[in-house]
Amino acid sequence: MALSLTNLWQNYSPSLYPVCNGSYCKWICWRAARGACPIFLNDHIKARSKLKALIEKKSRFSNRVIQQIYETSFYNQDDELIAIADSWCFRTERSTAKKKGKYREIQIQNYTPEEIQAIIEDYEKEEVRGLRRSIGKM
Repeated sequence: MALSLTNLWQNYSPSLYPVCNGSYCKWICWRAARGACPIFLNDHIKARSKLKALIEKKSRFSNRVIQQIYETSFYNQDDELIAIADSWCFRTERSTAKKKGKYREIQIQNYTPEEIQAIIEDYEKEEVRGLRRSIGKM
């Protein structure tokens, strides 16, 4: 259900707290015809953001949440579009979530210095997998 911003604040609790959730960026390679990458050293980048959507969703965590989506367009110093990004967060009713207590039973884990050292050693043993890319090469 899409909501207007006015409707959101008039009909919902003012205690809707945001939880940032993700983003998606689409690069516009406007200089591709010239064989170059879209951003150059000393380019001046500016951004313009707008509220794209408010969507009400059901939640086991707090009964209902509002997904808030923003669209940000990025431009260089010549006002040429270089990227468009959507970012979103979920606004939850904290008081409702606290009453429901979905995560009430979760215990905080305590580690001994030896356990922490073992975790560090495990991380150091990990190998990079997947596609490797060099920064700056296109």
